[in-house]
Amino acid sequence: MCYGLCKKKKKKEEDFKLLGVVFDSALLMHHAAREVATEAGWRLQTLLKVRRFFTTPELFRMYKAQVLSNAESGTPALYHAAPSVLDRVDRVQRRFLRELGFSEEAALAHYRLAPLNSRRDMAMLGVLHKVNLGTAPKQLKELFPPRGPVEQPFDRQRLRRWRPPHTRQLHTEARFTSTDVLQRSLFGLVHLYNRLPQHLVEAKSVKEFQRKLQWGLKKCAESGVQDWQRLFSTTWKRMPLAHFDSYFC
Repeated sequence: MCYGLCKKKKKKEEDFKLLGVVFDSALLMHHAAREVATEAGWRLQTLLKVRRFFTTPELFRMYKAQVLSNAESGTPALYHAAPSVLDRVDRVQRRFLRELGFSEEAALAHYRLAPLNSRRDMAMLGVLHKVNLGTAPKQLKELFPPRGPVEQPFDRQRLRRWRPPHTRQLHTEARFTSTDVLQRSLFGLVHLYNRLPQHLVEAKSVKEFQRKLQWGLKKCAESGVQDWQRLFSTTWKRMPLAHFDSYFC
């Protein structure tokens, strides 16, 4: 019994809180995801109790203001976590849509509410775009310096079949053979950013850039692509470049 208590105490001491997010020594983020999901869950429960007094558009606006803002508060810290960990947070929005009788496609089309996993991808792509715009903190710009259009011959041969890569490429230490954690992180997301069409990366602001990303996600959902919710995380890797570009035309 004493051993069990000591082990539990030691595990608790390994967790630490930084800028409101709980980190563990292994960076698995179970505790952080549980905290976010719990907070967002009771906020949603409170909203659903009074839903009979509001119209559907009003409920979506209140959800975005009171629940979604909280559910996305730890996105930069949680982004690298495994899908099974993040699913705890994603269930909050799925419950909201289920209670209101909306599918994820309908919520995106009518109320511009993308699934949480898609919103996380677009949020972190926005961070990379800030690096390209020169408005990101110095530390971030040092992590993702600019590079030439194509670094590897394999990339050059593959991309030449469709279109040249855009002229604002970023360097990353992550490779397609890197660990899953690194590929799921902001370092791995650079590969997608480098694959985006030229007109997307030329957006003058992060807001304009993310608006174009969401528009492309909406077109992908309407086309009936399987796993369209993961367009910016895994689905794009299975698509020919021309197919991917067609969503942003």
